Amino acid sequence: RFIAATNRVPHEAVAQGRLRQDLLYRLDVLRVDVPPLRERREDLRALVEHFLADCAERYGEPSAGIAPAALAALEQHDWPGKVRELRNVIERAYAAARSEPIRPAHLRLGAAEPQATDRPGIVIPHGVTAAAAERIVILETLKATDNNKAEAARRLGLDVKTIRNKLKAFGIGGDD
Repeated sequence: RFIAATNRVPHEAVAQGRLRQDLLYRLDVLRVDVPPLRERREDLRALVEHFLADCAERYGEPSAGIAPAALAALEQHDWPGKVRELRNVIERAYAAARSEPIRPAHLRLGAAEPQATDRPGIVIPHGVTAAAAERIVILETLKATDNNKAEAARRLGLDVKTIRNKLKAFGIGGDD
């Protein structure tokens, strides 16, 4: 069995020479046309819940859900990136919201514009080496977590032992 998906009209792709006609006939046994997300907004809530559950499972933290205002903002969006865009928006919002419900400010819909957040980012000076950038990121994350190595490791996707070893290498001492 073989399942294929395309974002093109298959017969037009054949006419344009982008798809071999014999391949189309082999693939085009059972066709399922799925309209774009903007044309089936009734699926949005179920997709959001699915992506939140997926994030919770992957990151090992329960989802606090999504605020009604955030869901309303999602329903108003045009979804040029389709379901893939929705999945990315939800994962980014899940990470930003942490253990609180996702609010509209967490969504960052549309063009990648800088958003005002409660948590300022880390500034890495231009021209700094990768090793120095790593040091800045680790130390600033530790500062943001009140020197909680376990929380800093979780936020950075590292093992606590790695944080301790890095601190020791920085000459700061990784011992508790």
